[in-house]
This record gives sequence, C-alpha cells and structure tokens, in this order.
Amino acid sequence: MRKIIFFVIMSFGLLFGACKKDDNRVCVPSDFLGTYTGSTVCANGGAANGTVIVSAGPTDSQLSIDLDGALFTVDIDGCNFSGTQRDTNVDLEYSGSLNGNKIEVTLRGLVFMNVIDCTSTGSK
Repeated sequence: MRKIIFFVIMSFGLLFGACKKDDNRVCVPSDFLGTYTGSTVCANGGAANGTVIVSAGPTDSQLSIDLDGALFTVDIDGCNFSGTQRDTNVDLEYSGSLNGNKIEVTLRGLVFMNVIDCTSTGSK
C-alpha cells in the first residue's frame, strides 16, 4: 500500500513539474533583422520617437544596429545582444533583447564627458 501511495505522489510531482513553462527563447540572427519604430527615453528626462534598424553584422554572430543615426556592432547571445565602443572620447556599452517583434536597446556610458543612459523600445 505504501508503494502505491508513494507512486501516486511521485506521479503528481512529475505531472505538475513537467508542465512548467519554459522561458528559454531561441533566436537566430535573421529574427532580429528589420526596422523597429518606438521611443527612446533617457535617464536625464529626455524622450523622443525613435527608429532602430537592425541589419546583418560582419560575422554570423553579430548584428549592425542603427539607433537614430548612431551606428554600432553587437554580439548575439540567444535573444540578447551586447557590445562596446571605446576610443579617445567615447566609452559606451550597448545591450538589448528581442522578444517576438519587440526590441529593446540600452546605451550607457560617456561621450565627450557627457553621461549617456538611454533605452529605446520598438516594434517591427
């Protein structure tokens, strides 16, 4: 009798555990490609309509992004991407993600000693 009760309890645990929703989205580079329209909001209170254009990057694991005229290259990691740009007057970090037809891109850093902290969101 104990074995039957144990089996029933274990079966319920497996049944409900197997129904857990997977949050592991899988993206391929072509999923990102396109033009996204939306808005950009900056930590200093600035906000504007924005356009993000994503095209193929120099390698299969990279994307080229045009964020309202700011051009940069990022590395793809699943449905996320990131990159940096560092030279004499620029120290920026880019990051973002794709969720269906929605993209989010964040820029943080310094340009000519001015702090940049903006997030753009858009839809295809």
